[in-house]
Amino acid sequence: MGGVAARRVAALRVILAAYPLEALVLGALALTAGGPIHFGAVFWGCLYGVGQAFGMWAFYAALGSGPISVVAPLAGVLNAAVPVAVGIALGERPGQAASVGVVLAIVAVMLVSREATVEGAPFKFTPKVAWLAVFAGSAFGLDLVFLHQAPHECKLWPLMFARLAATVVIGALAASRRTLPAAAGEVDATGADHRSTGHLRPGHSADRAAIVVAVVGQHLDFAVSGGDGRAGDGDIA
Repeated sequence: MGGVAARRVAALRVILAAYPLEALVLGALALTAGGPIHFGAVFWGCLYGVGQAFGMWAFYAALGSGPISVVAPLAGVLNAAVPVAVGIALGERPGQAASVGVVLAIVAVMLVSREATVEGAPFKFTPKVAWLAVFAGSAFGLDLVFLHQAPHECKLWPLMFARLAATVVIGALAASRRTLPAAAGEVDATGADHRSTGHLRPGHSADRAAIVVAVVGQHLDFAVSGGDGRAGDGDIA
């Protein structure tokens, strides 16, 4: 759902509308849940937020330019594979079934990507789309590593600081642009290759609905995949 809406609304505009509100909500929830605020919660939470901001921008830019059937699985596989690779580098040894699963998932995405290059397809899996998807999936995978390092006794505070850091990063990216391309149809400095020629009309109900759908879809996509939740806590950011 978020991927479809991302083809109508620019990636930066989607997350620029979502993150400030999420930071406020998470702040209220963190106060309710309690827990101490340690340095680790601030440090690892901010790293998580910076990675998430760039990862989400790249993810929605890839969804707006390429085939959803390839971009989403590729990012999802890397989201799972990067923490496995980091764990191996730190001395952990995943089970045989987990290793085989990662390899099969990578092979499956490679096969799907070959089918996505069929001539005449409205959204092609170009090298630029591939790099955006790889960057997004890698960033999401590192986010899980960062979040795992945060003290669990701090509860929701790392997630709140993550959203604050993400809001600052996205705000800085938006401020560096004179205008934000609104609809899928413009080639912009963020690297998104858009295809239509329309512009977002702030007062148009369809475009407002597209922003809402994309924001909600962001959470549905990653709540289902586990890409935005604390392992073991059951809290979804």
